[in-house]
Amino acid sequence: MPKFSEQITIDAPIERVWAVLAAFGRDLADRAAAEGSQRVVEWVEGEGYTLVLDNVGHFRSFRLRWALRAAGDKTIAAGSTDFKTNAGPLIDHLVWRRRLAGQMRWFLARLRGTVETGGEDGGPVILVEARVSPLSFSRWFCHPRVVIDEAVHHVAWGTHPFPVSPGSHTVEVFFKYLIMEKCGRAMVAVTVPEGAARRLEYSAPSLFSSFLAKGTVEGVFW
Repeated sequence: MPKFSEQITIDAPIERVWAVLAAFGRDLADRAAAEGSQRVVEWVEGEGYTLVLDNVGHFRSFRLRWALRAAGDKTIAAGSTDFKTNAGPLIDHLVWRRRLAGQMRWFLARLRGTVETGGEDGGPVILVEARVSPLSFSRWFCHPRVVIDEAVHHVAWGTHPFPVSPGSHTVEVFFKYLIMEKCGRAMVAVTVPEGAARRLEYSAPSLFSSFLAKGTVEGVFW
């Protein structure tokens, strides 16, 4: 069963961070009671809680733990999870682990933004999910590059948050493969309002396609 964890340091006392994290947890608990598909357990006031799902969507089991600890006048927020899907352990490790780790990094970044700015949603952010087929094994070792308004970010396959200013932005995604500097290049323009998030999904071209084939990047907005 794959396991992983992520953490982030927030420039605020633990009481402020807990107020935001607890509000999110209580909302989850209310929905769990209504739907019966999930439950919030191991609630420790001021420190953290665990979300458990059974047989929901792709997941046979899913356990997510949020925890806080004080570090002077700052707070370390951490998330950890273990899960099992219907796809089997290989796909769990190669695909779902990376995807969920990216979502966890995004949540922690939004939590920090919300607490440090005092707003409900934190600052605007573009969330880019860079995907490659599990069959394209030779590309697992290629690191995608996300270019936002000419700022280049070297990342791994998976989901990554990028804080931005409100307004219009140009997002370009590609990866270096053999002698090709911009293999699978795809580009899109996106507008991000104040306090909002815009999610983009990039799919690398198939291993069996031409070296000149382009990837695709599409917006999934909320």
